[in-house]
Amino acid sequence: MSAFNLDFYTDVLDLNFLLDHIKDSPFTQKYKKLNEALVGLVEDYGLVSFKTLDIQVGVIRILVGAVQQ
Repeated sequence: MSAFNLDFYTDVLDLNFLLDHIKDSPFTQKYKKLNEALVGLVEDYGLVSFKTLDIQVGVIRILVGAVQQ
């Protein structure tokens, strides 16, 4: 699997996009339903979000506040 650029993490809203990028191999096929269920769980409950980090002038405080929510 290739690495995703920053735009992917900040702009992606549909985690099913990740499922489309998992290579078809016997290992990943075995866990396809599990991966789909995990994506559904994460999306349904908003368990993951991505924030950009710019380590200038107090941005760390904003990030810490976002993490604590």
